[in-house]
Amino acid sequence: MVEKNNSENNSSKDDFILDDIYLHHKNRHFKHNSFIGYCIQQIDKKRNNKQILKTNKIGLRCEEIDLIEKTNTILLGGSVAFSSFATTEDQTISSLLEKNSNKKIINCGVGGHIFKQHLSLYFNYLKNIETKNIIILFGFNDLVNCYLGRKYDEILNIEFSSKVQDNYLSPIKTSLKTLVIQILEKIGLRNFTHDLLLTQNQEKTNKGINEIEIINYINKIKKDINYFNSYCNKFNINLIISLQPSIYNSKKDFSEYEKKNLNLYLSKFPQRYKFIKIFNNFLHEELSSFKNYYNLENIFQDTSETIFFDEVHLNDKGNYILANFYKKLLD
Repeated sequence: MVEKNNSENNSSKDDFILDDIYLHHKNRHFKHNSFIGYCIQQIDKKRNNKQILKTNKIGLRCEEIDLIEKTNTILLGGSVAFSSFATTEDQTISSLLEKNSNKKIINCGVGGHIFKQHLSLYFNYLKNIETKNIIILFGFNDLVNCYLGRKYDEILNIEFSSKVQDNYLSPIKTSLKTLVIQILEKIGLRNFTHDLLLTQNQEKTNKGINEIEIINYINKIKKDINYFNSYCNKFNINLIISLQPSIYNSKKDFSEYEKKNLNLYLSKFPQRYKFIKIFNNFLHEELSSFKNYYNLENIFQDTSETIFFDEVHLNDKGNYILANFYKKLLD
């Protein structure tokens, strides 16, 4: 579990231990979903009589969608919007925003989703919910998606469809691979197998940085934002587009813990850092034309406490700061 960083005072510690419940890939929490590619399974996790994580039938951190007729705000995004590694349910961005604004907020973040999937989630599950505001907190997943050579239009079912295809073309090979992984996990090497697969995935890099591919990818995001802006204007919804901060673009004064992590990432994946800078610069430049766009790279500049415990995920203090920022933008 990430050690609690009291979000309402200045006390802070850098001794972080990840709560295993949030490692969804490792725990195989993801399941196929025809409308949004994939979602998280229903989870109900408590510790010491405190609710750590609770999701509904489609893996959203809110009550069942068919029970919600009206809300003030819908929060869309990836794992940062989901508030992965929040110490308890009341330390998520949505819960803190709800408490501080005294307005109903529903958390519809899904770990790993890109911008296209945020819209798919909204139009397939959420559009009939009456809302005054929609917040989209995004950026890093699209960046990684593009870095791995994936196209914007190909992501929705890529992981699941590729596994189905592998099973069809090479049933013996894939069955043996699954069996070996299961055996390793049975003898206590579950962390080893997860970390090995993760490292292999992170090392999938392009030989060079193709700026044309980056621009094409970002142009499709911009096209979708244009469409969604028009939709929200039509129905008098206040749409807030926000580019999430990461340890790579944040303007904060880093703690020793964050400096250590950043130096590790830069030394291990120098090419990826170059890609990140180019992608973020292009994306920011294109989104700056929208009046409802906010670049959050400066949001933590007034604190030297640890906020990032990895490349992008935030501790409770970070969630609190984001919630306070969004509070000022709500109708």
